[in-house]
Amino acid sequence: MATTVVPPTRSTASISGVSFSVDAGKTLALVGESGCGKSTVSRLVLRLIEPDAGRIRFEGRDLLALDANELRAFRRDAQIIFQDPYASLNPRMTVGQILTEPLALHDLVPPSARRERVEELSSRNSSSATSRYRRWMCRSVRKS
Repeated sequence: MATTVVPPTRSTASISGVSFSVDAGKTLALVGESGCGKSTVSRLVLRLIEPDAGRIRFEGRDLLALDANELRAFRRDAQIIFQDPYASLNPRMTVGQILTEPLALHDLVPPSARRERVEELSSRNSSSATSRYRRWMCRSVRKS
């Protein structure tokens, strides 16, 4: 019988000593060199990954104590906007699918009205969202 030995995994402190506060009505932009932890901090705040230690508070609430429904409600009002839209959007999805996804995920628009809402949103860029792909949306994002 063969035995496989797996060495214990080491943890690496990629984020340490981060602290910031944002006044009501203001926007925070994390900027820095590639690999400095901007995306990791963003994912921690949204609890897409869980921290090993520390606190995450928003409007006086401990985000680490939120249950699934409270976390979903928080995520509806928070977002990460990555610099490179080409890396952020799925190339296999149409613009309509990309725009429909959060409407369905957060149940913001009833299923029967989603297509109409997506067409309304896409008409701002004078193109049909249901037939165009991500490269069209990326060009639009880069132009603005």
